[in-house]
Amino acid sequence: MFESRIARAAMLVACLFLAAPALARADAKADLLAAQQKMMDSRFITEIVSTSDGDDTRVEGRFDTMKRIHMVTPQAEIIVLPEGTWMKTGDSWMKSPIDMSNMIKSFMPDVASDLANTISNVKDEGMQKVGDLSLRAISYDQEMSVMGQTVKSHNTVYLDGTGRVVRSKSTGTAMGQTTSSVQSIRYDDSIRVQAPK
Repeated sequence: MFESRIARAAMLVACLFLAAPALARADAKADLLAAQQKMMDSRFITEIVSTSDGDDTRVEGRFDTMKRIHMVTPQAEIIVLPEGTWMKTGDSWMKSPIDMSNMIKSFMPDVASDLANTISNVKDEGMQKVGDLSLRAISYDQEMSVMGQTVKSHNTVYLDGTGRVVRSKSTGTAMGQTTSSVQSIRYDDSIRVQAPK
């Protein structure tokens, strides 16, 4: 009887030991998806620096949630709204005959839970120092199809104390080209993105 209790206790400890990494991964994935949902529901400004073949590209994005986006590069501006897409490459805006909102929607779903099937290898990397901040890092791999092309990436997001994504790093490959990006995010509820006048 005493031996069977010890055997059961040992089995329980073994099960808990084996289950702990899976529970940690589940929590990290749940936290990742919750953080992504917070971002999707928020208004924010993002600054992205992408490097491919030694060339840097800088993009600033203003998001009035994921449905209303204003992107600025040194060469052009683009506004994507549910009611249409506008581009500016010089001094004037032009409405695009191509509605890019559906294309954007295809790789930026409305709810973070839609991302769950595209991510794997989620890992809580613990607290990390980024500048003067101590942020929680979560890394993951993602594979998805964008306009018929497979895009694979390894990503790390950094969460603040409220569980919001405030920084991310990624290295992705699409159509044989590899791009590395660093993104900083600042939340600002005053952001509104409208069609240009």
